Amino acid sequence: MTEQEVLKKIKESAEGVEIPVKLGPEEIRSMLNRKAVQTPSFCWQEEAADHKDTSNGKKQRILKYSAAAAVLLLAVSVSGAGMFHLKQNGRPSADGGYALNQYQNTEMQDVIDRTDVKPAQTPKQDAGELYTVAKSYEDVYQSLEQERERYYDRDGMAGNAVAEEETGSVEFSSSAVKFMTDAASDESTLDYSKTNLQTEGVDESDFIKTNGAYIFTVSGGKIIITDVRSGNMESAGEIDPGLNSAADNVLEMYVDDGHLTLIVQRNDTYLQENQLYEVDIPNGGSKRSGMLPVEDCAYRIESKNSTVIYTYDISNPQAPRLTGKTEQDGFYRTSRKIGDIVYLFTEQGLFGAANRATDMERTEGCFLPLVNGEQISYDSIYLPKQGSEGLIVSSFDVNKPETVIDKTMIVNDFVNIYVSTDALYLYHNDYSAEQIKTQIAKFLLKDGVINASGATSVNGEILDTFAINEYSGKLRVLTTGREENGGTETNNLYLLNEALELTGSVTGIARGERIYAARYFGDTAYFITYRNTDPLFAVDLSDEKNPKLSGELKVTGFSEYLHPWGEDKLLGIGYETNPETGEQMGIKLIMFDISNPAELKEISSLVIQNAEYSPALYDYKCVTAEKNANIAAFAVYDYDAREAKASYLVFSWEGDHFENRLTTALGDWNRSEDYRGIYIRDRFYLANSEEIVSFDRTDGYRELQKLSLE
Repeated sequence: MTEQEVLKKIKESAEGVEIPVKLGPEEIRSMLNRKAVQTPSFCWQEEAADHKDTSNGKKQRILKYSAAAAVLLLAVSVSGAGMFHLKQNGRPSADGGYALNQYQNTEMQDVIDRTDVKPAQTPKQDAGELYTVAKSYEDVYQSLEQERERYYDRDGMAGNAVAEEETGSVEFSSSAVKFMTDAASDESTLDYSKTNLQTEGVDESDFIKTNGAYIFTVSGGKIIITDVRSGNMESAGEIDPGLNSAADNVLEMYVDDGHLTLIVQRNDTYLQENQLYEVDIPNGGSKRSGMLPVEDCAYRIESKNSTVIYTYDISNPQAPRLTGKTEQDGFYRTSRKIGDIVYLFTEQGLFGAANRATDMERTEGCFLPLVNGEQISYDSIYLPKQGSEGLIVSSFDVNKPETVIDKTMIVNDFVNIYVSTDALYLYHNDYSAEQIKTQIAKFLLKDGVINASGATSVNGEILDTFAINEYSGKLRVLTTGREENGGTETNNLYLLNEALELTGSVTGIARGERIYAARYFGDTAYFITYRNTDPLFAVDLSDEKNPKLSGELKVTGFSEYLHPWGEDKLLGIGYETNPETGEQMGIKLIMFDISNPAELKEISSLVIQNAEYSPALYDYKCVTAEKNANIAAFAVYDYDAREAKASYLVFSWEGDHFENRLTTALGDWNRSEDYRGIYIRDRFYLANSEEIVSFDRTDGYRELQKLSLE
């Protein structure tokens, strides 16, 4: 039977069938012209604004679309409008139409499955006016459309921000945003070192970890496990997550209480058939309807980036056992672990997906990032006044690694992240007014549930993540700004209560200088500013309504990093400079006496001649510093010879001066940030992805053993 005969039979059998008004030819044509038609999605849908599904709803939805397709074909044929050809993503069928194949059926089902989204169990609250909870997926889409208008001119040319996003490459460089610690982890009860943390009680991932018995190292796409219980290093096995491609990358991990939580960046690259648009095509002096591809070629290269977390039981480190995994769309931004709960932060640009979304995908939110293959409910999506980057935040318990406790997305322009034991703070600079302001949003973290509680803004910008700190539920913020009308730089300290309401402040500190480093000790804030000398300031915060500048000390050079050394000392790492010219003269260690904040003192300093850089200045995880172990260790590199060279240095504090205990050359000066110093009882280990070297701390740091990890 020919196609014409089939059509004739269908038409004859349909005679007398009443066609619903909504399926009339004009209505269907209007529906198709509203937006680009993209297989595999069927773009017609009911007029319900907010779609909510149950398990039965999914089955009903499948039947609904199947019935709609059948009635549509029938309606078009009866009306005489001509046979409607379902397209196959730009691949024409033999008769010039477009055929539907098994691939499309599978893809359509995938889109339908993804819309089976449950609303948030705990209703999300707005973060003031800074971030408001979306009321529908269309609300999210419209927000992105408004943002797009800010970057596109009348000819549809993208601005730089959009062009960057469309490439799918979002990178966060350590040099772009400087991260410093705002509290030290308490190692007083441990006989081994742990990762240097931003906040006490909030663990952070790293590519080298130890539990005091084994050293775990990211190496060549695997985790190499080294047994150090006897003092000698012995290979104890490995963990291979089984990467999908050479583009995948094992990043960092957590090791704690018999669990190893591994973070992997995944990249999937594939060919995507181009979508088609319903258009009127000029045909001589007349026009005809037809389908045109967005681009000349039928295919385009697409890539999907996701972050996968694998959780292993390492109660027997020589036989690790995978207990579950979680996958989340987007580039890995950071993560935190509070108790047994891991919070994962990924970043994904939303412009590209929103631009290609069909009508149904817009309404159902199918263009948005997924967590464990599931959508984020629209009532768990926060929308800003402007921004197109999606910060996806999810949580899970390492004891139940495949169960996502909560997932949310905060659409933003670009935000910095600070996490306390009870809250997440997102902050960014606002340049819309004459004076720079920092806008801050607070999200409570309770048993894995993420929910906003408020927002505020303060004058100036936070130049150092260590300058923001929560203490007893209250926030303290140090900023650098300018006087009115773009005048002289000045520095400020703001105290905010649990509701982010201002309770007290000190402003106008150190005019003409800016903050380089900061540290909070209970009710006292310490911070470094710099012009040609290095003033260390102390501010008494005990009266939250009336904080007072209590002490000031000027020394040469400046510190970029501050670390507590017991209860009454503060270790600074930075640069020595010429007080007259500002010329840098080497990396400088300095020990401050802060026993009396009103009378700050310099006890001693040491300048590492010719050293021009240290990763310790900009990445606190590169620092191993602990008073009880009497270790301050980090890498430096210099240009003392014709070519650059790097060294790893270990210092001790001998009452009133620094003592250099170890200086060892590093193989690759350009990778000085890839080394970690670890102490375990009387051994010191210098590790990177290729080898671990052990030293005897009781015998002048004598080298004991080298173990290759390759």
